[in-house]
Amino acid sequence: MIDCALIASLSDRLSSQKSNSRQPIYGACAFTFVEAIRLSEERIPLRECGELVSAEIATRGLILGLVAKSLNEKYGRDAVEIIEKASYEAGRTAGRNAARSLPSNDLSSIAELFGRSAATRHFNPEIVEHTKDRVVIHWRSCPIPSLLADFKQKGLGDDYLGFLCPIVEHLDNGFVEGFNPGLTAMTPPQTGEMGLTGNGGFCTIIISKKK
Repeated sequence: MIDCALIASLSDRLSSQKSNSRQPIYGACAFTFVEAIRLSEERIPLRECGELVSAEIATRGLILGLVAKSLNEKYGRDAVEIIEKASYEAGRTAGRNAARSLPSNDLSSIAELFGRSAATRHFNPEIVEHTKDRVVIHWRSCPIPSLLADFKQKGLGDDYLGFLCPIVEHLDNGFVEGFNPGLTAMTPPQTGEMGLTGNGGFCTIIISKKK
């Protein structure tokens, strides 16, 4: 979900910040510092940038969904667990890169990144609770459910998102712990609030300090 959220957190600073680094910020999206700065220099509207990010997330979700389906059918649950681990590790790398790029990596910083940054607007996030120990965020939209029609064309049922989303969400688990090893995340499959995979109004992620 948060693949390209850092683009938003940088958007207010890109006009004055220059970088020659080609280090990827988020592995699941192909954006880099240079590409983000190029978007800023070309003055692409933020709404259009958000649409590009949303489309990228959906495309990656479609690829991952079809790969996971094929491997699960051929090799079973063991193959799915390998994909989940890879998603987690990709997220952890992305989280570390994000932490190096921001002034702080505390709970409030990641709350802003997940819940208020401009590039997560296409998830329509709402921070419903923010204490010194945890933050609870509702995502009220998501690009992934838009793939359901494509999955149906491949013979998959309405419940396929219930299979795919837990795989994808390992990225967020890894991202949070990579961003700050003292934090942990309960993603929608873990909180049990995955409303966007059906007819519900939101999915819930909880980020908290480790005890």
